[in-house]
Order: sequence, then C-alpha cells, then structure tokens
Amino acid sequence: MKRVAVVGCPGSGKTTFCRTMAQKTKLPVIHLDTYYHNKSQPYFEASDLQAWIEKNLELADQDNWIIDGNFGATFEERFSRADTVVLFDYPRYLCYWRILKRRFEFNSRHRQEMPADWEEKFDFGFMRYVWRFNRHSRPKIMNAVSSADAQLIIFKRTSEAEKYLQSI
Repeated sequence: MKRVAVVGCPGSGKTTFCRTMAQKTKLPVIHLDTYYHNKSQPYFEASDLQAWIEKNLELADQDNWIIDGNFGATFEERFSRADTVVLFDYPRYLCYWRILKRRFEFNSRHRQEMPADWEEKFDFGFMRYVWRFNRHSRPKIMNAVSSADAQLIIFKRTSEAEKYLQSI
C-alpha cells in the first residue's frame, strides 16, 4: 500500500483509523477537511468546484498518502490514483452517536485535522447528509471504485477495522 483513500459516513471513525494506519505504515495523512473548510481557499465550502477538484488532483499526485475524506465530486480523481480504497460502511446510529460525542468532546477544543477557525457543528443539513449517506454517497463510492484499479476493503464493524490495523 502506497496510496490509500479512506471514505465513509461522517462519524464512522475515518480520521482515527487514518492516524493509526499512518503510525503503522509511515504513510503521510492528508485530511481533506483541512483544505475544504479553510476559509482562505477558493474552494471553501465548494464555492469553486473546479479549484477543489484541482486541489484533490494535486494532493493525489503525490507518491504516497492516506487521504481521509469523502467529497463525492472528487472520488474518481482520488480512487484512480489509489491502490487501496477503505470504506467504512457502518450503521447510521453509530455514526450519529460518534458525531454527538465528538461535538461535545471538541466543543471548546480544536481538532488537529481541521482549520484553526473551525467550529464543531451539529446542524440539520449535516445530520440529513449522514442520514442519506448510505443511499446517496455509497453508490457513488462503489461506482467510482469499480472504474478504478484499486483494492476495496469494506468494514461493517469497528472490530473489523481494529483487526485490520493489528494485521499491518
């Protein structure tokens, strides 16, 4: 593994998984949220989709990486360069629980993978995105992976992800 794309519903544990995987593999982690939510960038909150796609291409053109994040408009760019795609396919109740937990845990603290001015949110639009993730985003992921030459690893349970990390 030299290029690993990690995707899945918010709250599924992608970032935690990426940190542990990076420690074990010595691959650098790229957190897409760091770039996407940076208010000084032209693609902040998708105001310039083309700039965001170009940034993803720039990041994915590096020799090795673990890229943490969804952003369906850029699945094909990342997956076509990845040798491995990891999909967290967890139940939404677990993701909601983890999002709630994260919201309270980081209420007054900064998450290192987010821009300095980021504030944790718990709004209706975000919760709707989580609710619809398996129905809307999962098919896009599967379609993009099927047209890429990457190994697909799907985790349905936290224990599967933990076991996988122990094996590398």
